[in-house]
Amino acid sequence: MAKHFFFLLSITFLFAIANADQSPQSNITKGTIIYTNSAKNFWPSHSGHFAFGFYNSGANVFRVGIWLVGSPKNTILWTAARNDPGVPAGASLAFAEDGRVLVRGPAGEILLVIVEPTQMPSVASMLDSGKFVLYTSNSEIVWSSFDYPTNTLLVGQTLERGKSLYSSLSETNDSIGNFRLLMLGDGNLIAIPVRIFPDYASDGRLYLQNSTGGTVQNIFNGGYSVEDTVFYRATFDIDGVLRLYRHRIGAAAIVPSMVQTQFAFALQASSPLIPSKRIKGVC
Repeated sequence: MAKHFFFLLSITFLFAIANADQSPQSNITKGTIIYTNSAKNFWPSHSGHFAFGFYNSGANVFRVGIWLVGSPKNTILWTAARNDPGVPAGASLAFAEDGRVLVRGPAGEILLVIVEPTQMPSVASMLDSGKFVLYTSNSEIVWSSFDYPTNTLLVGQTLERGKSLYSSLSETNDSIGNFRLLMLGDGNLIAIPVRIFPDYASDGRLYLQNSTGGTVQNIFNGGYSVEDTVFYRATFDIDGVLRLYRHRIGAAAIVPSMVQTQFAFALQASSPLIPSKRIKGVC
């Protein structure tokens, strides 16, 4: 019988606190509500480095997302309903008694259901891994933002075959943009123009891994500094280039990011964007 392998897109680099998912949590109980105009219109992680909530996306327009807290600006890592036009000032974000996470308009009407879990959760939490999760009373995760990636991969996140990252429309518009990064079923990693699985080591190495844990192909060679105050992220940017970014976390705030390396894709006429190195699956 043939042994089938599959490639994963996974990040395992170090960020500030080891085993971030096991670090102290700031639990959010059902019935909790925040508003766009609240003094604190987000739910922070225990360390305060990450937040889930409303962020400004234009004049009196807000989106719900996850960001890395920084200075002079935050770095958006995940956005709910990316092609939604956003919600107006005065909207509310609630972890409802029925277990859903939803947005209501100023008049109380439901504008967006972000999470509709198949099992009843007891609490929600913004973790220090950058993951927003819902738990049952037995601490079983029934929903995780890591299962619904947008344009960025974080600690412990995986993308199996058939999963994608979509670039943003622009630096200020997080709607789905012009490029899709896709891991095909045959193991090829491609970028496709649209209009509407690499692994990270602690030093920033990005690599393809098979089902047995073996390294198949390096995308980023790594060799970068591994420190408790350094955070790496891989983002599929608006120009269709996959870039590795480094953030340094200071005592007061997270300083602006620096590009460490990038992986570009070459356009072929009348065909999908094909990476300069095609990486095949094995059967």
